[in-house]
Amino acid sequence: MGEILEEEHDVELLRCLVVQLFSIGNVEDSILIWQVKSSNFDLGCGLDVQFLCGAGVEQTRKYLESAEPAMATKALAYLESCIQSGDFRGWTPLDSVVSHRQYLGLKP
Repeated sequence: MGEILEEEHDVELLRCLVVQLFSIGNVEDSILIWQVKSSNFDLGCGLDVQFLCGAGVEQTRKYLESAEPAMATKALAYLESCIQSGDFRGWTPLDSVVSHRQYLGLKP
């Protein structure tokens, strides 16, 4: 994935695509979103950890705990550390979708 990011606006394009995927709310997409987020430094910084949790924090936790270990272990560890740091305090998937769609100029 890192090799396709040639310009700064590519991160914004991927953010837009991740917002759309996140807004569907399928817990299985958390692995795909994690793969994108962890593929390079710019995406790691540019994609919020909350994007892993389109289905909700607890649903994502449960899914990652039972998913293929090779794919989910790092995502779950990262998610847990962010939860402990307070990154999800007062957060809801719906509020996040609304906020990111407004920021990106996307229609509901």
